[in-house]
Amino acid sequence: MGIIHAGREIEAANVFVSSIQGDRDWLGGGSDPTFVDFYAYEILDHHRQFEPKELDKCANLTGYLARFEALPKVAEYRKSDRFKASPINSPVFAKWVG
Repeated sequence: MGIIHAGREIEAANVFVSSIQGDRDWLGGGSDPTFVDFYAYEILDHHRQFEPKELDKCANLTGYLARFEALPKVAEYRKSDRFKASPINSPVFAKWVG
């Protein structure tokens, strides 16, 4: 199995999510994040790790990630010893080449 470069797919996904996000703070449209925002954050964070510059093209998504990471419990977790930025996938299923 060869190495798959997902740059174009990540760019297309980011543009799609960016169009849904618009100028709202959260994907659910309310004043507080919903469960959808937790899923979206995880995927966008993966995109940021795989192709860091792609997310810079969508200012509303970089703001979205910053707002999510500023949530008190999320910020506390990310500063803790329990937080691990990687591996994203189990080594059994995927190998990071980069």
